[in-house]
Amino acid sequence: MKNKKLNKVYSFQKVNGTLQGKLSVDKKSHRRHRAIDVLLIVISLMVAVIIWLVASNNVEQSKNFNIELNIIGSEQLKEATGLEIYSVSQTMITVQVTGRGPDIAAINEADLVPAINVRDYSGDGGTIDFDVSLVNAELSAVSLQCFPSVVTLYLDKTETRTVSLSVNPTYNIPQGYEVTPAVDSIEITGPKREVERIAKAVVNISAEQLTSAEESGMLAVLPTFLDHKDVSVDANVTHIKKMPIAVKVEIKQTETETEPTED
Repeated sequence: MKNKKLNKVYSFQKVNGTLQGKLSVDKKSHRRHRAIDVLLIVISLMVAVIIWLVASNNVEQSKNFNIELNIIGSEQLKEATGLEIYSVSQTMITVQVTGRGPDIAAINEADLVPAINVRDYSGDGGTIDFDVSLVNAELSAVSLQCFPSVVTLYLDKTETRTVSLSVNPTYNIPQGYEVTPAVDSIEITGPKREVERIAKAVVNISAEQLTSAEESGMLAVLPTFLDHKDVSVDANVTHIKKMPIAVKVEIKQTETETEPTED
């Protein structure tokens, strides 16, 4: 007799005049059920993965792109106002893209061009803030943000002038040396606001520099810029194009007179 529900087989035999039963499992049916169980597990895992993929694609994600800042209209600005760009506070912009995974994956750096437009600026220069925008980003499926959103430029007209050059009188030249600059003036070029602050240039010579220049007789030094009150303005003229300027200084060692000795 076969029990289909349990997939088990009962067999009977007569032993010593007694009818005895024996239970055995249908091995083929057992293997078939195990295969079905494994298949159901695989299907469950596949369904879970599909659900996860669908859910993750619909969840907002963010991705950052570091892109060089573009400056639009600098030539037109110079032609119209004479102003030039001397410094930019930030040259790399972080563009944050937020949206669905597939939409973000379809974006590359060529789609994002952070820029500032100085073409229509009509002021007189100085330290000016400009808003950063994305000039060619037509990506309605995602939201875009720039960090920083404002960039500071230093604008000014360029001016060139000649200033006198001398040895700084506040430095004491050791006895026995005569220090004479190779030139008595230098030409400086830079933003007008900074150039106008400079009244003269001086060279500062230390005793150690004099000693090191004894063999060659020449010494290359950097000038210091002073205002009309003889106060250094080096910290305030950081945009001067020709700074630092190497200035040659001739060094002559003078002989000291000795008194004649009596015989």
